[in-house]
Amino acid sequence: MHATQDLNVQQIKDLIDAYDVRAMFQRGRRAMGLAIFALLLPFLLTTTFRRSNLAAAVGDRSIATQERRAADLGQTLEDNDSDGIDDRLEDGLAERFAPIVYHGELETSFPVSVDWWLERTHLGTIDTTSWPGRTRRVVAGPLRQEQLLNHISPFDGVMVSSSGTRSRGKHVSFFLEDVPKSARPQSIRPEDWVTYVHSYPNESGGITLQYWRAYAWDDARFAGLDVGHGGDWEGIAVQLDSSLKPVKTTYLDHTGIVDWGGSVRWEGTHPLVWSEEGGHSSYPDNRHMRSAKFIRQDTWTGGVVTRWDGTVLGMSGGLLNVGEKSRPRNGQTFVQYSGLWGSPGSLFLTSGYWGPAFNETDAQCADGGPAYKPYLSRRADSSRCGRIYLKAWCDGMKDHPLNRAQECYATDDAR
Repeated sequence: MHATQDLNVQQIKDLIDAYDVRAMFQRGRRAMGLAIFALLLPFLLTTTFRRSNLAAAVGDRSIATQERRAADLGQTLEDNDSDGIDDRLEDGLAERFAPIVYHGELETSFPVSVDWWLERTHLGTIDTTSWPGRTRRVVAGPLRQEQLLNHISPFDGVMVSSSGTRSRGKHVSFFLEDVPKSARPQSIRPEDWVTYVHSYPNESGGITLQYWRAYAWDDARFAGLDVGHGGDWEGIAVQLDSSLKPVKTTYLDHTGIVDWGGSVRWEGTHPLVWSEEGGHSSYPDNRHMRSAKFIRQDTWTGGVVTRWDGTVLGMSGGLLNVGEKSRPRNGQTFVQYSGLWGSPGSLFLTSGYWGPAFNETDAQCADGGPAYKPYLSRRADSSRCGRIYLKAWCDGMKDHPLNRAQECYATDDAR
């Protein structure tokens, strides 16, 4: 595609806005919006559509026509993660529906970027098949993303990979050591608050947009007990239909992937999220929060972080599209790392957890039952569970052109 035909994120957003009359209504410009739309429609139809297959796809509000229009124009999609969606359309939609996240004043662990995290940790292995458990440091930090991958280690005669093998019960695994307290930031650093986007075609004929937040440590409590651990990943997902309109928004919390239905609140096209203090589970309101005051994070590119009194604390880290596990985008190869983010603890709950592509939330056994029961027994340790379907990464994912067998399961399961 020629450089003159490329569209930046703002142009994509403008195109989407031009065809979303409802957004104009919400902004209080109904009459003006309709007039401008009517005036611009001939120009858009004759000029903009010809400039880009992406513009055409956004114009008719359907991803199903992208390949056909691209072929008609003699163009190819810009699809670096091979998910069948033009990357520029993905990024434009991700910006449009990026959430607004509220962090309580009592929060002690704010979001971080993956690169910030890796610079302050080390890669090791854990083996609890014998007593006592054994740990070994494999790569000393500071780490780079590519250093997480392609390590092989023998555990009781079984070869375990850092980029494919997933330990069901956290017994034999690679892991990232907890970030020491001395290395934790002493002040709020909004520029490190990167939100990671994973988008893919869904079974409704539309696109699902996942928004993931990384936390280097977790101060969660359950029934008065400290069940905190190193490493935490939380997020929400916005499901768009074939017209690229939101039809469902789900939140990751302690019990699974929750559809809050009409309880979800929006500010324009941005869903609101409250991140629980300490544990970081996502909720559509502040009923699960202990704080009375909140720090607001605009997650989109160019968004700001604002304190409850209106003080702007700085620009947020913006959005970063990670692509697919099989084909990462923007150099975000960390999604292929199958080990734990955080050191092993004495209990399953107090050990590190998995990153987005291997996340345990609502994971399913081969029989469709839950792989993990909250705070109770771990069915995933049983041979009856079969291969574990990683629903948090693949909820509603269409099986073409992506391969769910490749995207939604670990290459190998370990104890």
